[in-house]
Amino acid sequence: MHGIIMMYFLNGYGSNVFKRLSSSTKQKMHNFLPIKEEVLMEHGTVKWFNAEKGYGFITREDGSDVFVHFSAIQGDGYKTLEEGQGVTFDVEQSDRGPQAVNVVKD
Repeated sequence: MHGIIMMYFLNGYGSNVFKRLSSSTKQKMHNFLPIKEEVLMEHGTVKWFNAEKGYGFITREDGSDVFVHFSAIQGDGYKTLEEGQGVTFDVEQSDRGPQAVNVVKD
């Protein structure tokens, strides 16, 4: 099991899984691999979101905007965001620039 997990991280696919591991498990993994933990999730405010089109933008704390697609919104039910709503999220680079992922409503 540890070999599979270590290979997963060596190939760079485990960043989201790594954040969900317990601190004791992370420590054990650090003993085997030089894993760099990601920066904590960002906070921002929904600039606008078009529910019909399923996308919008979030203003980050540094003032820049990041694209958000409805599929990145966590939770059950209808996935939409409201203008001015606080959110927590990760950012990934896409072929079109930064994109919010793992979006959680505050």
